[in-house]
Amino acid sequence: MFTINRIGRLALRHTLVYKKGFTIAEVLVASGVFLLMLGVLVAVFYQSTAVMMKGTSQSSLQRDALGFGRKLSNAIHYGTASSLTVATDQSGISLLTSDDTNGRFRYDPALSIALWSNYQVFYFESAQNLIRNRQISVIGFPEEAAPGPIESFDSAQPIENYFTGGKPVLRDVQTVTFEEPLPGLVKVDIELARDDTRKEGPETYTFSLTRNFRN
Repeated sequence: MFTINRIGRLALRHTLVYKKGFTIAEVLVASGVFLLMLGVLVAVFYQSTAVMMKGTSQSSLQRDALGFGRKLSNAIHYGTASSLTVATDQSGISLLTSDDTNGRFRYDPALSIALWSNYQVFYFESAQNLIRNRQISVIGFPEEAAPGPIESFDSAQPIENYFTGGKPVLRDVQTVTFEEPLPGLVKVDIELARDDTRKEGPETYTFSLTRNFRN
């Protein structure tokens, strides 16, 4: 019995001796490993976030450019080539469109001719880095039935005089070029840039559109 109790006390003493806490060296090593892993995780998270933001910015620029492209294409679809005017510096265009406020084609069945509604003026405002769209009604003017360029409308002003006001239709525009490479053909080249990542510089997107008139 004595031997068994003594062996039990020795075992308990052995357990108490070897159940010590961590040493300072072990704590420092563990802390260093933890900080190293934390640094790697933070770097990976930051890189993933930057890539995600870059992709989001690219998609946003593309969506905005395509939205503008649809608007311009619609104007050309309902427009007439005989009314097209391109600014001398290629910063804007104007054209007559025949659609009404509900988007329906205006037509005079008695005379079998289209009736024109508005001059659609698209121009680049470099100070604000955006493209604006201004509409000028021709209802009640000779151009309603006999389309012509905006320079001959009303007080016969150059197209650049109409580059004021209007609604913004595309933002973050760096450069834009409107051209008529062939009669009745409109070509637009736009460079967009948006700074969302704030590290690798602005995200850019190039948009081009070529469309011909139906009328």
